Amino acid sequence: MAKFEGNPAVLSVWVRATDNVDQNGKNNPCVTRITELDHENTTVYSQGGRWNSAADGVTILRPLADFPSPRYINWGKVSITRLTNSMKDGSDKRDLILATSSGGDGYGLNVADPLVADRVEYAMRFLQASCDEAASTGF
Repeated sequence: MAKFEGNPAVLSVWVRATDNVDQNGKNNPCVTRITELDHENTTVYSQGGRWNSAADGVTILRPLADFPSPRYINWGKVSITRLTNSMKDGSDKRDLILATSSGGDGYGLNVADPLVADRVEYAMRFLQASCDEAASTGF
């Protein structure tokens, strides 16, 4: 959990390595296993803006080492959100497309070009629909 100027915030840690091995150790095209995180490049999202974790006002309430790898994203069970954000001064506007699993882990891309953001969102939604076990029943 993170806070920015006393408000709730989302803490984004960069991903260094992934594969498609599930929790049972089997290759699964519907799972992304995050095997290594980059704790050096951390971003905080709050109040419609984004900040580097070293910015004034950012407080990380739990050490990043407490978030061990591997982490799993099951594409059939994600919630996909698209947000527009910028730096606090309004510069560097981007779209964040985030796939969040029920356990709170997420996999997101912060994209400057809106057309590329559309494609990223479409790809994530395609994975979500293709991997949803309930989709075959129509419900």
